[in-house]
Amino acid sequence: DYYSSFYTPKTTSVIVVGDISKEELIPKLSFLENWKGEELNLPKASDFEFPAEEQTQIYLIDKEGASQSVIFMGHKSDLYDVAGDHYKSKIVNYPLGGGASGRLFLNLREDKGYTYGVYSFFNASKYTGAFTIFSSVKTAATDSALIEIFNEVNDITTNGITEEEIASTKSSMLNSEALKYETPGKKLGFLNKMLKYNLDESFITDQVKVLNNISKAELDALAKAKIHPDKMTIVIVGNSYLIKKKLENLGTGKDGMKFNFKVTEIKK
Repeated sequence: DYYSSFYTPKTTSVIVVGDISKEELIPKLSFLENWKGEELNLPKASDFEFPAEEQTQIYLIDKEGASQSVIFMGHKSDLYDVAGDHYKSKIVNYPLGGGASGRLFLNLREDKGYTYGVYSFFNASKYTGAFTIFSSVKTAATDSALIEIFNEVNDITTNGITEEEIASTKSSMLNSEALKYETPGKKLGFLNKMLKYNLDESFITDQVKVLNNISKAELDALAKAKIHPDKMTIVIVGNSYLIKKKLENLGTGKDGMKFNFKVTEIKK
């Protein structure tokens, strides 16, 4: 079955954070010595064929009576790295959708009132990477919210990031980095990342160096190279009766972009 095929102690790591020394801990874990398990032939990323990127399109899943539409959209991106393009892409994303000060949040929540929150991020592992934007918006504003999302995405990929945004991003990311290891749970996550990607503690120094030294020109070039408004897969869960026709007849963005996206309704 699935469990016996993919789970084994052979691939298990144990990380402990707490007020205990190594000398005290090891004897307490002695019961794991005989937990050997079987060798498994686990699948590799190369065993799978990922779908080709296509022109931006919408997949609509009907939720009868829904008062909100859940929007999840994005495209493939780089695999995980410590201080390369993936990490730099996260710097680019911060002023777009990294938090309440991001352009998406300020536009869709603070200005338009379409949502309680909208965010974007670059997420990656050893095997996959993706750029994602997500939000829950008022049903009546589903089409308008999409237009505003694309307005912001197109603006940052075309015109880049302002000097003020760069300064704010660097300050915020440096401050948040300092808070990542305050609690045992956060320290656990830090150690797990080091173990998972075979890192030493210097990776933090490498990231801080990149963050401090990256230029506006490099960030602007990365925004254009790493965010692709023309290759978005958009999944929307909402009241199809009220929003499908609007999505099929989306208006035009402020930069003249035509939103004549194909809309495919997926039946549950």
